[in-house]
Amino acid sequence: MENATRLHCRPSVGAPAPNPKRRSSTRCRAASTLACALCGFVLIQALTSAVVDSIVPDLRDSEYSRKIAYLQARRRESPGRPLLIFLGSSRTAYGVAADEALTDRDAPLAYNFGILAGGPIYEMLYFHRLLAEGIRPQWLVLEIHPGFLHVAANLMLAHRPAIERRDFSDMCALHGYVDHPWQDWLAWLRYRAAFSFQLRAELMRRIAPHWASAPAIPDWTALDKTTPSGWVPAPGPRPDAALRKQRAQWGCEAFGASYRDFEVSDRTNRALRDILETCRRERIEVSLLLMPESAEMRDASATLAQREVRCYLAALSDEYGAPIIDATDWCASEDFADGQHLLPEAGPRLARRLGREVLADWIATAPPAGQPSQTRLMAGRPRETKQR
Repeated sequence: MENATRLHCRPSVGAPAPNPKRRSSTRCRAASTLACALCGFVLIQALTSAVVDSIVPDLRDSEYSRKIAYLQARRRESPGRPLLIFLGSSRTAYGVAADEALTDRDAPLAYNFGILAGGPIYEMLYFHRLLAEGIRPQWLVLEIHPGFLHVAANLMLAHRPAIERRDFSDMCALHGYVDHPWQDWLAWLRYRAAFSFQLRAELMRRIAPHWASAPAIPDWTALDKTTPSGWVPAPGPRPDAALRKQRAQWGCEAFGASYRDFEVSDRTNRALRDILETCRRERIEVSLLLMPESAEMRDASATLAQREVRCYLAALSDEYGAPIIDATDWCASEDFADGQHLLPEAGPRLARRLGREVLADWIATAPPAGQPSQTRLMAGRPRETKQR
């Protein structure tokens, strides 16, 4: 029994000894396979990024892509007409039915490029996108949203466009407008490192919609109802008085942090001046627009902040020759869905009044680009006057 055990434990005479070179070769093949897989993954993400940014940018920023497509179509329909663009926040997007502003056949083509939740940094980014597309308006109506002049933490999305909406050019343009630019770049690179995965739901919806098991998410912003002139009729039915006042109060609370201890933040000031300097350089006539808001939105802190706002706008107007269009009290409270966003029936009325009382004279008598305007206030009157 002992001999049998010894025979069993004795190694076979013909068994080959382990080969260190073969083991090393196997490891090299595994490492090279892994490296090829990683390179292939990176290549797929880079190709996806290139295709999305250059061919199908609506996968990245559907709001911008929809508006730019409509604008290009309108320009092809009227190739000889000069262009007037309204650039602003959701107050402009929902509030100005641009095709009602200038209706004469020989008048400029008016287009609404309002951006939902867009403050001055959004406006700067989108304005430079338009110029990069070869779209150069002759007139620019630039909305100034008082609540976005001061950078408040609870409204940061209005000052910092979401990572997923940016391309490389956007990242370069925004480098000086974020708190930690290199962390911002790192977050963007992480997002782009798995770009095809991030876009999987939208890609599936477009390529194979019958594969999607979850129902489509309704567009509560109503961007799918954007008109060819860029105007977005505000979503939802007309609220009753109680609901409207409640929504307006929510708006006051949201902007309260911006209006308390108000001052114009450095980054918003730089963004607005970037737009105005670009307009001066490109010889684009520009005016500054204060959009309507309801009486409920003008609480004590907002009223005090408006004094600083008006001084700031007066300085910009003097320096850049940009007249101010003060339309803050042009609409009744019943015209609003929530205190700052106009109902669909009010958008055409506001646009017609802008065209009739302001835009027609401005277009006819605007001074040469870069020259001071003779009248700082084109329309409207100081809010403090109304309250007194």
